[in-house]
Amino acid sequence: MVTAAARAIEERLFREHFRHAWTIAALPSDTNPHCFWLWTSNQWMLGADRIARDILGLDDDKLGSGVPCRRLFEFDRSIFRQSGERTSRLGSCGRRRSMVVCIVYAAA
Repeated sequence: MVTAAARAIEERLFREHFRHAWTIAALPSDTNPHCFWLWTSNQWMLGADRIARDILGLDDDKLGSGVPCRRLFEFDRSIFRQSGERTSRLGSCGRRRSMVVCIVYAAA
């Protein structure tokens, strides 16, 4: 219960702090909990929570120097021409797996 409460707090703070970014919520597999990361409208990674950092192999240095999303994922760029919220599938570059994601578009 404590872990679930901590994750809920982390998620809320994460979304509030980055409310002008495109939030991606993912369920990488049945064994991993959900994770979050953020993209700019130009498809650059802006931030990631602890679980996403572990799964994607990111650290502060990599995020600070900039990570283009195309380096991590194969995706249809049209998902960034939408508004509201939608579900999509992202394929991991160089790996034979994909994950279902929920994309929440940036606040105007």
